[in-house]
Amino acid sequence: MAEKHTEVHLAELNKLLQHEEADPEHLKELTQEIASDKILKHPIVVDEKTNVILDGEHRFNALKNLGCKRIPVIYVNYESPNIEVQTWRGNHQITKREIIQAALTGKKFPPKTSRHMIRNSDVLTHISSIEKRVDIPLEVLKSELETTELKNVKTAMNITLKDTLPFYARFLKTEVVDTPLIIEEKTGVLLDGYEAFQALDLLSAEKAPTFKVNIEGIALKTLNPQLRNLTKEAVLKAGLRGPKLPPKSFSVLAEPAKVNVPLR
Repeated sequence: MAEKHTEVHLAELNKLLQHEEADPEHLKELTQEIASDKILKHPIVVDEKTNVILDGEHRFNALKNLGCKRIPVIYVNYESPNIEVQTWRGNHQITKREIIQAALTGKKFPPKTSRHMIRNSDVLTHISSIEKRVDIPLEVLKSELETTELKNVKTAMNITLKDTLPFYARFLKTEVVDTPLIIEEKTGVLLDGYEAFQALDLLSAEKAPTFKVNIEGIALKTLNPQLRNLTKEAVLKAGLRGPKLPPKSFSVLAEPAKVNVPLR
């Protein structure tokens, strides 16, 4: 179970259900903070069977207010005995069934009613402890997931076969592409997802799941210490005219974020 908690998925906002109302003042402050940061720092936690949000409802509502289409999610099995529901409200008790019913019927609880806990190695902690830092740009979360022909994607750095093979093997085995490409919307230069791009090329795929973004709205993470002063302009130049940068020179995402698109 702990292994599964390491995966972050980019879920569609309109498919998730909340069981609590949002606090208007906290929501307003959080929305302003996220808009200023231009990233969402942490994923939310969702039940894998019902799509009910267990932690992160204010982040969910903030992204809706900001016009986002997706949100990073960590899915858990709510039926697991390792997950418990408590309440912030004195001696009042609440059950998992009541949480699910509130979400499915739309009769939501007041803000700060439930408190979800998770047991790891016999230690009970708040479920937010599994929400690792992801720093996903709002530009990605506002973008529609679409398909792009591989022949129209321009690469700005080289890719090693060693890094590509795990993606190739996974896509071939599952027949699912779980890694999206992030592409600069005006130029078609690939900003993130290089291993997935190369794997799809080796598999003779014609198209790839893609998020198109405005490069001015994101921060590029420089991975190569020798390229500490790498600029966005240099990345676009490498993609459009060359020469290509060394492998693992830059990325957009701090952590992989998965989608679910059939290979064929």
